[in-house]
Amino acid sequence: MEAQTQPSTPTPSRTNTKVQVLDGSPDFAYLVADRVTDPYQAKDCTILIIGRKRSGKSTQAIALAEEIAEDIACIKGESDPSLYFDVEECVISVERMGGLDLFTSERATRNNQVFVIDDAKINISNRKFASPENQIQNELVTIFGPFKHVLIFTSVFKRSIDKDSRELADFIIKIDGSNPYTKQTYGQVFFYETNDAGDEYKKFLQWQNPDTGVLYRLNRWIGTLPTPNNLRKYNNMRRCNSVKLIEDARAQVMEMKKVKAEPRIKPSQQREIWITQNKEHVQTLRDRGYSIRKIAREMNKPPTTIEKCLGGS
Repeated sequence: MEAQTQPSTPTPSRTNTKVQVLDGSPDFAYLVADRVTDPYQAKDCTILIIGRKRSGKSTQAIALAEEIAEDIACIKGESDPSLYFDVEECVISVERMGGLDLFTSERATRNNQVFVIDDAKINISNRKFASPENQIQNELVTIFGPFKHVLIFTSVFKRSIDKDSRELADFIIKIDGSNPYTKQTYGQVFFYETNDAGDEYKKFLQWQNPDTGVLYRLNRWIGTLPTPNNLRKYNNMRRCNSVKLIEDARAQVMEMKKVKAEPRIKPSQQREIWITQNKEHVQTLRDRGYSIRKIAREMNKPPTTIEKCLGGS
């Protein structure tokens, strides 16, 4: 992501980067990569990207993940960014249970992996925070520190994410929109923290020019599209998962209709059916000398039902 402030003029800072940044300042991807590769502290990084529908959140998340993986590889002196990010292994999109599969994969036990959880409101919805799946995901996210992973969540609204997971965010990227011609997104990046009382604070990132000593507030960021290959992989994944989600929903709707169409049996009818099915067995127990109360306990039925079974009124 490219930072924009006034009055500095954007110029390239590294020859291998895909974006242009302020003269001398690192881009956001490098800040994250430097954080998680610091050999003196075990820090992971959780980034929450929010914005309205069709604002470019997902493509920005994939592009940012690419850039972070490239910088991690560069810092470690390696030439293969796919060691840290691969769309087919590190991205979850439109899957209710996908977060669990991702966080329990073999990749999760490697260091400095970059994961993207797209449409996080499906995976860790605030409305189902107490579900076993949600609780397991929250627990897994909290123990990723030693592995120093980068987790990128996207969601339409911040409040759609479970509060426990939301409080783990280190940065929030608010996508304000995208340019339909250049396909670039633009928005704001905030350092995010909460206090013990749960109050939330967002702070703009700042950069001090070492030559002039001037402190700039980085209040506008420009993002790029992912590489064509990764963009194609992501679009195919999202479409396939969307089709599967629709098919699962259709099956659930058909099952609901089937249950609704079945005639409801009244309690009195259920009793008569039970008596018909168990009459011989009850009579056998009675012939063995069982009392009506003992048969009732054995069959887990009231004595009146047992009497009816035996031909009583």
